[in-house]
Amino acid sequence: MMMRNILNTVGLFSLVFALLGCQPAANDAKPVPDTQALELVREAEKLQEGVRLGHRLTSLATRDRDTLTSLLNDIKVGLLRVAENNKDVDGLRILKRGLVEWDKASVQLQRTDEGVFTAFLTKVYGLLNDRARSAGVDVDDITWALFVTDFARSVEPFTSISNGAMWEADWALDEPLVRVSGYDVKAWLITPTFDLTQVRDPAFRIEHLFMINRNTGKFATDIFDRKRIVTEAFKVMVSRNYEAGDPALATWEQVDISPLPSSYNFHAVQSPLVSLEKFRGEKVAIAFLFDMPSSTLGHHYVTWQINRFELFGAGPTPSMLPRPRTLWSHSFSNRDFKPFQSGSFGGAGAPEWLPFATSPGAMPKFAKIGSNGVNFEGWLVSPQIQMKGEELSLSFKEVVRNLDFTKIRVLVSTDYRSGDPRQASWQEVLRPKIPVVKPDTWQDVRSGPIDLSALKDQTIALAFQFVDDGTPGDRVWEIENMQIMGKAPQDLKVSERDYKMTEGSKPTGPEALQTYLFTQATLDPFVAASTADSASSWAPVAMKGAFKYAKAGSGATPTDTWLLSPRITLTGQNLALQLKHTVRNPNWDNWKLMISEDYTGGDPQAATWNELAIAPATEVPVDKWTDLVVPDIDLAKFAGRPFVLGFRYQDAGGPGARVWEIESLAFKGEGKFQATGPLNPAVPGAP
Repeated sequence: MMMRNILNTVGLFSLVFALLGCQPAANDAKPVPDTQALELVREAEKLQEGVRLGHRLTSLATRDRDTLTSLLNDIKVGLLRVAENNKDVDGLRILKRGLVEWDKASVQLQRTDEGVFTAFLTKVYGLLNDRARSAGVDVDDITWALFVTDFARSVEPFTSISNGAMWEADWALDEPLVRVSGYDVKAWLITPTFDLTQVRDPAFRIEHLFMINRNTGKFATDIFDRKRIVTEAFKVMVSRNYEAGDPALATWEQVDISPLPSSYNFHAVQSPLVSLEKFRGEKVAIAFLFDMPSSTLGHHYVTWQINRFELFGAGPTPSMLPRPRTLWSHSFSNRDFKPFQSGSFGGAGAPEWLPFATSPGAMPKFAKIGSNGVNFEGWLVSPQIQMKGEELSLSFKEVVRNLDFTKIRVLVSTDYRSGDPRQASWQEVLRPKIPVVKPDTWQDVRSGPIDLSALKDQTIALAFQFVDDGTPGDRVWEIENMQIMGKAPQDLKVSERDYKMTEGSKPTGPEALQTYLFTQATLDPFVAASTADSASSWAPVAMKGAFKYAKAGSGATPTDTWLLSPRITLTGQNLALQLKHTVRNPNWDNWKLMISEDYTGGDPQAATWNELAIAPATEVPVDKWTDLVVPDIDLAKFAGRPFVLGFRYQDAGGPGARVWEIESLAFKGEGKFQATGPLNPAVPGAP
């Protein structure tokens, strides 16, 4: 599915061409209106009206509907330009981009919508080819934006590498961006490696700004040379041989992106189109290097912000060569540590890991622990992480004060599941470089990457262990964020557990109980099964850029769809299920959670199902999103008996939004959990 950040840029791209773009090529005679293009404009307007009135695209999630609506408008803008002058290459460019992005969006339409839109787009494609030939150009020779990002979700697929402050995605003035700030920083932001083998006239462009503030505090006497900072701190370079890891090991060639931003205000400028013609036919990466050493440029607060990156060229969209990316990350920005858990062991009054905010009333930024005169050790332990991928590595950002790095350790275990962590097996993972400790100074440290490739295909827990002997002194350790990077098609799966981290308690084995979260781009290990005429199906859905729910919703026509768990076996005592879900205008007669002992695949309606009660005691508000937590559902009678859970969503169709979103399923108890799957709803008995 097409990322929203690219689609927003598509809309802006079209608007610029429509309102401010190049004028049609001059002709001796006034162009005759293109009647075929005008007819397609009218068809586009009818489709837009159908969407507005709720007759078209009603089965889609709001995000997908907005995506296709934006692209439909782009195509109409291109048609309007071609209707005015059927040799307008800029109009043809807009048409080509709209068609390509529609195809890349890969949104599943209802059959009636699919037929109508496919017929319309086929006619537009035919018009594009005919008018391109008439204009004397090959469609494949039309230069357009081959790759666009405005960083709406994250820095990815770019790579961020730094010795201090990192390039990080953010929002300002309701717009997404990526930026880095500070001094004594060497921070790289590197594009994917683009294969330009089949790309003609390659070039790139960015929208960006600089902000330079003189230090008027402790370092007020530092030399301040704005021109030198502008010319030396901000570099753009291209490499033919960068693959991954330390960019200093690759060969880079600097390119000019003048004129540059003013650096006096937050006014972003668009760089000129920077030609990559000398790199044509090669595989290249483009780097934005923020290099601000205080020894030569001063202790001044400097920011580089990039709002958008565009790669242009003629020809097919270039492939992006795989590079390690963020497969899992965590910031300690909530008021508890979930899904991390903590425990301290030692004398009375032993300090604990606590959330820490930098100012009163603010949200936490760090997990923090420090000395207080007690001999103790404090543990901060991650959830269970399934290490699936290649070239896996760990990096984290920490702040230290007066610390002995032999007393603060980063550990990994493959057998810890809960209980006293000291009774599990742990192995220390060593930082590549130990910083020099400056007395009574807060030091920001970026640790990593630490090679974890030896742990491939294992389930691990990470731990931060703080050991203190209670001697006088102010010793503090703060963890801000961490990430595991690697090469894998999907993010790492994480299982949240209640560790019950009590002194002396024995760790349970690998078959500890399980929590399922829907934080990936797939439902795995769950599967969806729908009737042939169902308006939609269960699917992953994201909130604020991160996947969070499995979702089913209403459409104009009936919906009948199942969300099926793997085949689960629980053994032990006090077995129960806790369900967290969100609803909007629920119909509890038709929305059911059921359990089956004989379903192994194929049509779920052919199996025997028993309903598990999940309806709340009171009615939920109309047309409001309502978060619900179902009290523990007793599963004791299913101990030792394999079962499958099925969420069945049925809806008669019609106006209104009726949505069911599953956030998590937590299996509780003292015992073991096993699962086999995902099942195959198309083949009975096939896991």
